[in-house]
Amino acid sequence: MTTGFFIHDPSNVLRFIIKYKISNGGNSPSIRDISNGCQISSTSNVSSILKHLEHTGKIKISKNRSRLISIPGERWIPPKDFANV
Repeated sequence: MTTGFFIHDPSNVLRFIIKYKISNGGNSPSIRDISNGCQISSTSNVSSILKHLEHTGKIKISKNRSRLISIPGERWIPPKDFANV
């Protein structure tokens, strides 16, 4: 099934990013992580999907730092034992 001009569904990529950030303390996945996690063989396809997600307001990609993808409305919650650090 295709979505717009994409062979891979951008919503699957968005879901992967959200799950990755939850599992990795808010850190963003690399393009290669997304490629592997969503079974997309071409990193250029991943880049195109990320640009589409950013253009549609689903994500925000930092221009100053690599691997920084934010989800509008997300917030980081420190671990429960944070006070003991």
